[in-house]
Order: sequence, then C-alpha cells, then structure tokens
Amino acid sequence: MSASELDLHANRVARSLLDCGVHPGELVAVALARDITLIPALLGVLKCGAAYVPIDPNLPTARIESMLDDSGARYVLVDHIRAHANPYVGRVCLDPASPDDLNPDGRRLNLGVRGTDAAYVIYTSGTTGRPKGVVVEHRNVDNLVRGWAAAIAFPSFATMSSLATVAFDIFLAETILPMIYGMRIALATDADVASPASISGFLARHGVTVMQVTPSRLSWLLADQSARAQLGAVETIIVGGEGFPRPLLAETRRLTNAAIYNVYGPTEATVWTSAKLLSDDAPITIGLPIPDVTYHLISDLGVEPSLGELGELCISGEALARGYLGDPIRTRDRFGTGQRCYRTGDLARRLANGELQIAGRLDEQIKIDGYRVELSEVETVLAAVPGVSAAIIVPLDGGRSRTLAGMVTPASVDTEAVWAQAAQRLPRYMMPSTLVAVATLPLSPAGKVDRRAVETLIREHVGAASEYDPLEYLSATIARWLGEPVTVDGASLLDLGVGSLNTARLTAEIACRYKVSLELSEAIGAESLRELADLIRRRRPD
Repeated sequence: MSASELDLHANRVARSLLDCGVHPGELVAVALARDITLIPALLGVLKCGAAYVPIDPNLPTARIESMLDDSGARYVLVDHIRAHANPYVGRVCLDPASPDDLNPDGRRLNLGVRGTDAAYVIYTSGTTGRPKGVVVEHRNVDNLVRGWAAAIAFPSFATMSSLATVAFDIFLAETILPMIYGMRIALATDADVASPASISGFLARHGVTVMQVTPSRLSWLLADQSARAQLGAVETIIVGGEGFPRPLLAETRRLTNAAIYNVYGPTEATVWTSAKLLSDDAPITIGLPIPDVTYHLISDLGVEPSLGELGELCISGEALARGYLGDPIRTRDRFGTGQRCYRTGDLARRLANGELQIAGRLDEQIKIDGYRVELSEVETVLAAVPGVSAAIIVPLDGGRSRTLAGMVTPASVDTEAVWAQAAQRLPRYMMPSTLVAVATLPLSPAGKVDRRAVETLIREHVGAASEYDPLEYLSATIARWLGEPVTVDGASLLDLGVGSLNTARLTAEIACRYKVSLELSEAIGAESLRELADLIRRRRPD
C-alpha cells in the first residue's frame, strides 16, 4: 500500500465514522487482525478527531468485553464475522475492509486536534483484577516522534518490521512513528509471527533492515538457524519491554554488525522515553531521557540517592499520559498533582556518566515477553472462581524463560476447573502453568503471605511430580493450553499451534519440574512430543 493509498483509505474510514455518529474526542475500539486494513483504521480514527482503543481480537471474550465496557466505546472497527458475535453485539460496528461499509469520499477532513486531546487509550494489566486504561494525548505522541528522531539513527530508505500485537503500545513505534520518518513498514500477520522460521521468512521477503523486539522474542529467534542467519541482514535492532541480559547481547553481537539499542519506557510515559546505543564493553543502561523528559531517582527517604545507590525511577515531562481512564484516585497516586511525576515502580541507579541502570521492581509487577503482568490481577481472577477462598501467584524462572505458578485454597479445590474458568478472563500469557491446592497459604512472621515460601512449596510440588512421565505431562499440558486433545507423534510444538510465548514457558516449567535445561531451539526442533519427551528423559539427572 502506497502512502497516497493509505491516506485515501484512512480518510474514507474517518468520514464513515463521522457518518455513523462518532464525535471528536469519542473513544472508538479497533479489534482487527494484523493485516493491511489495520493501519488505515487506526489513522482513520485519529483523522475524525476521535481516540482509538486497540484490542487484540484473540483475547478471551470476557476480557474484551471488560475493556469495551470500561472504555464506554460505542463504536467498534471489526470484521463482519466478529461483529455478529459477543462481545460486539449491541455496538455500532464498521468493517474498514468492506467497501460497502465505507464512505466513497477519500478527501482529507479539516478537523482541528489539540495537543491535549486523547489519541488512544491502551489497556494494561491492573492490580484490581481488571485491566486499566491509560489515556495518551496527542502532545505525548508528538513528543515521542521528536524524541525518537533524536535518539535513534535510523538508516536511510529503511524497512521496519511490525511484529507486535496492536494491543501492545510498542506497535505505535513499529508503525505510525517510522512512517512519519519516511520509512517503509512491513506489517506481519499472525501466520508470519507463528515461529522463528516464519519470522525469518517474513524478514527476508520484505528486506527488513530495522526491527523492534523484546529480549524474550530475540532469544526465541536466536534458537532458530534460519532466523539467526537472517538477523545478519538487519541494520538496526531495537530491544525493549524487558531487561536485556548481557549474554543475550553478546550472542546477538556474534551474529550481526547491526546497531543495537536498549530502549526503556512505561505505557504511562508513551512507549519509550530513552534509547541507548549499546557497545560490547560498556554497562547495559537505558541511557538518557529524550528531550522534554526528565528522570528522577527517589529513595525511601524521599530524596535523591547517592551516585550508584538504588532509588525508584520517576518520570516527568511531556511524555506523561493524562492518567488512568475513569480512575482519578489511581491517577493521583501514580502521577501526583501539580508538578506531575509518574512513579514507575522500577528500581534504578545513576552511573557516573548520568545514565540509569534498571535493577528490579518495588512491587509484584513482572514482565513476560514484554507484556506487563500484575500478579495481583491474576490472583484476583483466581480468587473470584467459586470455591476458591484465596490465591497467590509467583513467577518461576527456568533458564532464559519464565512462567507463572499459583497456589489456591482450600485443598479440596479442583485446580483444573479453576484454571479453565480463569482462562475465560485472562490472556494466555497471564495464565499459570501450574496450580497447587493447599489447606492454608504460608504466612510470614508479620502475618502476610510469604511469597518465597509459596515459591519453595510450588517448586517442591513440581519436583515431586517429576516422576510423572514427561510424555504424559507434555500432552496434558499442551492439550489444556489448546483446549483439545493433541497427537504425540508426527507434529512439532509449532505444528500443534504452540506459539513462541508458550514454548518459552514450557521450557521454563521443564527446567523446574525435571531439572532439565533445554534450549528453545531444542524444544522447537523436536519433531513430535514423543521426541521431546525422550530428550527430557535422556537429560534428567540420575
């Protein structure tokens, strides 16, 4: 699609939304698959003066409904098939891929948009058991556009890949931003991102020279020989969304001469607020903030810590979002009042050169494949299942990968039933791989749930279950994830439909359960579950 064709299509979407009754400032949900229609749909919402609410159509119905209800979105851009099913029934639906749905007039609209008008509302994991909407304004996006141009030296005539889902805020940095810089965008479909080999083919077909990727996905790509070879053709690699381990940087360096940037920024500060060009011998930092953004470190005493000491990273300036949709109390708590400053919850230290180095979290928020996960949200959903009196979730690390595990009370709870009901409300990356039912949760001397003791007990439970035959374990686990029986012969994990994130989670749980360290390439390369089970058996310690 050329720039003129994109503009024409977006103008038709904008006029069609106005025809339907959309008013400037209104929120319009966009629940489309990743295809050529998605970008003009988003731009069309902005062109008519409205703000878009990006929704991954593959999320559980209950979660989509929660976001639609919370945002109050009366209008949805969605394909005709989904429009006639829940949760879209009862809302005004428009299919931007259908010529019959669109106004034929492709002329530009002359609607004024203020910097303080909302551009989009994006939902992230929330601590209350429901996702929370972050309202980002046009001035915030404008600051990002200007800041990124100064922070990253994009190659001339570049083609940038877009691998993220529209519901992940880095999608903006993979599409609208690079187009403003005159770059060509290669938008990946769901099939294009299904495996490292498919991503490799996608990068090759479109001549991608710039890519943005989470460390988890980069590690996944490095597990595939074809993807490793293709990365050598990429000139700029932008890595963010999670901590960037030095061994991963070193491994990437061995394969490519690309410029590698480590980027940082929370959703509440509009995607990214800094970018650091990494070198082999210097510490991995997040660098310095982009123009009109300031980083502050605050100690427990409320003052700036000494050089090299830890403090909470707080952000002020033009990047700060308006706040949380319909939640002024939480907005005041996280952004403050008067001189606004967003408390990220990230721990960091300032180095002698002024750059910051991230060193962990203050709270129970974690990242899985770049997605923010509030453990308390998962716990709230589990505790809401009938029969469950309490729930606690902990992360389990296994090698390069991470998974979630949970403990629920009482001991009589059917954990399979709890898992099935929670799966109706939570996206797959937030679902625990293991659930253990116990009579009571372990408590600390202060009377609070002892998360370290929970993790120890879960690891003991997982270890005790290691006698469970690996083939039975693999087939049962994957059948639960996919919601249907699976064959153990003649089909690899990718053939069965186990995506990148679940493959990584599976290797993490195998490491915890069987004390077996598997590379992602080994899990992906196994031609059947039986072959993978045999590999686990051979690697198990005596």
